[in-house]
Amino acid sequence: MALRRNQTHLVPTTAPIASEDANRQPQAPAVANRQPQVPAVANRQPQVPAESVSQAVPFGSPLTLKVEAATADAWVKYQVDDSKPTILVLKQGQSQDLPPAQDKIMLSYGNRLALKLEINGREAYFPSDTPHFSSQVVISRENFQTFFR
Repeated sequence: MALRRNQTHLVPTTAPIASEDANRQPQAPAVANRQPQVPAVANRQPQVPAESVSQAVPFGSPLTLKVEAATADAWVKYQVDDSKPTILVLKQGQSQDLPPAQDKIMLSYGNRLALKLEINGREAYFPSDTPHFSSQVVISRENFQTFFR
């Protein structure tokens, strides 16, 4: 039994194939004529983790701050922009979203070690040189990025 090429597969046949194949011109495989395909991912820009991207507050967008008494009760006094100062006492586990600011938030605290911060929805930290007890920080459009690690 002879084998005969049927496009890309070999199929069994009972007829002689010598005369049929003798008249054919040799052809290069179709794969040889193809251009190499470049994967679509090769053209994409590398992705950068969100943490490493500068998180600027778009002009006109408010600056937001959330404070949480994470490890103990915490006393907090805040002043948003030029508004009247407000005093809070947060029990351990409680959190408070402060009113949005257009320019700055002045935050006074009793024990910074008990507090967790979120600025614009992102976890933030007091600068390392900030006193642990009875102090004040200003979080503004100009300096809020210093609160991120």
